[in-house]
Amino acid sequence: MNLEFRVTKKFVNELLDILDELVKETRREKKKKYPYAEWKRRENSLRKD
Repeated sequence: MNLEFRVTKKFVNELLDILDELVKETRREKKKKYPYAEWKRRENSLRKD
């Protein structure tokens, strides 16, 4: 498979836009899944000991 194409400024900018969107999506997903309240409770209990 021979993929020959020019890497232009426009192409790079489009790729960066796509990557930015992917980063935003994964951060949103992680925020939903991360048990911050549980982590904070454990952190506070460790500080009290």
